[in-house]
Amino acid sequence: MDSAIRLCLPYLRNCDSSVLCLDENTLDSVATLPDSCTIVSNRFDVAAQSDKAIFCDWDIKQGHETGSLDCLAFRLSKEKAVNHHIINQALSVLKDGGELVFAGQKNQGIKSYAKTLKKLLGNCEIEKHGLDYLCYATVTKQQNITLLDDQDYQELRPCLEHQGFDIQSKPGQFGWNKLDQGSLLLLEALSTELKVQPAKRVLDLGCGYGLLSVGVALSNDLELLIATDNNAAAVASCSANLRNVQEHRGQTPKGSAPYRVIADDCAANISEKVDTVICNPPFHQGFDVENQLCDKFLKSARDHLLPSGRAYFVVNSFIGIEKKAQRFFQQVDCLVNNKQFKVLKLS
Repeated sequence: MDSAIRLCLPYLRNCDSSVLCLDENTLDSVATLPDSCTIVSNRFDVAAQSDKAIFCDWDIKQGHETGSLDCLAFRLSKEKAVNHHIINQALSVLKDGGELVFAGQKNQGIKSYAKTLKKLLGNCEIEKHGLDYLCYATVTKQQNITLLDDQDYQELRPCLEHQGFDIQSKPGQFGWNKLDQGSLLLLEALSTELKVQPAKRVLDLGCGYGLLSVGVALSNDLELLIATDNNAAAVASCSANLRNVQEHRGQTPKGSAPYRVIADDCAANISEKVDTVICNPPFHQGFDVENQLCDKFLKSARDHLLPSGRAYFVVNSFIGIEKKAQRFFQQVDCLVNNKQFKVLKLS
């Protein structure tokens, strides 16, 4: 279990109604929770582990009335807007005298969050436990509590542009406010590849806010495009962007292109077969090629392809997934390598 989450458990066990927010860092933390605790997660795979879990983009008030909870606990996110958004909602859903509990490490700025809460609520204790810190504060229903700046977390905003098209995005997902250079390299390679072998049925595996889906949808006449991601913010963003592509291309609802965005764990529950898989997987610097995540994405790509289909992956140049890909595909070709990213064609 995540060591930071472990610090929060005593607070959850000693109350009648509580919520624990779990993200990608807490995948193994579900089974040990008390029956009185509800899980809220922005991750489909985490929420799928419990029938008491709510999968959402940190919309905690979705299933909990104002002033209904004794305790709300969460592990600090890497993103400040997420932490502020969760804290703001906690101030609403917690009872008078309810406890807000969170844990994390020093390099996540936990001391600053504790200082902010102490100024906001008049109290906040912080304890050091090895590399982790635990903070807990009592919420009193004071008047005129100033909410923290969460960058309008729930709101999509047009913050990117690609091929003259405004792309909607929001905090709460990786790289939400930038055009990923790896994805742009993959789209450039696809512009040549799909002229020779057109794509009709496409699966965007780990779609994020939808840069790859938007690029392919704008440039190709598709029979089917399925975009899928584990992250609730990504699903919301990509859905909005593909709706806008449909309007941009003048497609009416009756004759609209079948663009579908599905929350799922690496397309595990998607049965459709496609001729083309596109993927910028969540590999990063320091990624271990032996990690099960590599197998998971490669296997999913293979399983969703028609016999004559092909998958296009873009990864950092130093990540050597070619040998692993040969376990799932007969042919592995490197289409381009700019020393930062490389595009692989798997067939």
